[in-house]
Amino acid sequence: MARADELLLFTTTLSMCALWRLWRMHRLDPSARGGLPIGSVALLWVAVGLGILLLIGKLDDRYISVSELEAHSELDVVGLIPRLKASEMHVLEENDKRHILVESFRNIRSSMLFMPAGDFNPKSFLISSAIPGEGKSTLAMDLAVTMALSGSKTLLVDGDLRRGRLNRHFAAKSEPGLAEVLKEMTPLDETIVETQIPNLHFMPRGKAMAAGTEPLPGAKFSKLINTLHDKFDYVILDSCPVLAADDSSAMAPLVDAVFFVVRARFTSARLFIRSLKLLAVRGVIVRGLIYNCAEMGSSDYPYYQYKEYHRAATAPAAKT
Repeated sequence: MARADELLLFTTTLSMCALWRLWRMHRLDPSARGGLPIGSVALLWVAVGLGILLLIGKLDDRYISVSELEAHSELDVVGLIPRLKASEMHVLEENDKRHILVESFRNIRSSMLFMPAGDFNPKSFLISSAIPGEGKSTLAMDLAVTMALSGSKTLLVDGDLRRGRLNRHFAAKSEPGLAEVLKEMTPLDETIVETQIPNLHFMPRGKAMAAGTEPLPGAKFSKLINTLHDKFDYVILDSCPVLAADDSSAMAPLVDAVFFVVRARFTSARLFIRSLKLLAVRGVIVRGLIYNCAEMGSSDYPYYQYKEYHRAATAPAAKT
């Protein structure tokens, strides 16, 4: 439970206990009230409770719904990802039974590919977020799988050069990879591996960069992206959080489109805005937001209301 939620629970419990005690004192021994009307004491406790609640509201600026996010930002929310149970948190695969999750990523794919982009169709997409823990890496993997299963030749790049671990999900080595290609230590083709998903290829991060290391030269990264455009239909790049290192801000201007992940009841509005400002300084225009861990039982997540459309069809019973 988050600290603000714990404080709210503590405040509510304390207020209820105090009111119960006052009521008992008033009923059993009216003289114990000390001359202060029970109503005045109750109002005092309610006022204190409301004051603490207002303080919590100021301190806790996490987004609790997609409606709140849309009201707070001028960016479009291109898709919602449902909150999953622990047993359901694994990468998408062929014939995946999590039909609502599959449909969510198909919707995001369509939004990304068909949104207005001037005179060109975007081919490279960078997925980022403000801080760690918002689900951008899992989202990047699932998005790449979705594009590959639609028949597009897709490359997933682990662009988190400091803590990237996407290779573990594809039974691949962490190096050689992106770092070695940018340093011109390893040929590009030797770093790209095929996965068990048809049409999906993967490039690991390579040797991890040490803390404090400067981002790799932008000119080499730009040249690499152009080369990958010629080899693949789509390129999906996972990257480090914007506020964790400068790598994302350095890569973002060199890809076709940037999408930002916001996690429900986790992402701070202040940190979200600070991240967008850092990207804007580099001339990066975030094309859309992806709202992660949406509550399926809420009005924010429409697919859940029509979940019967995502169930496998049942064959009619044979006539006798």
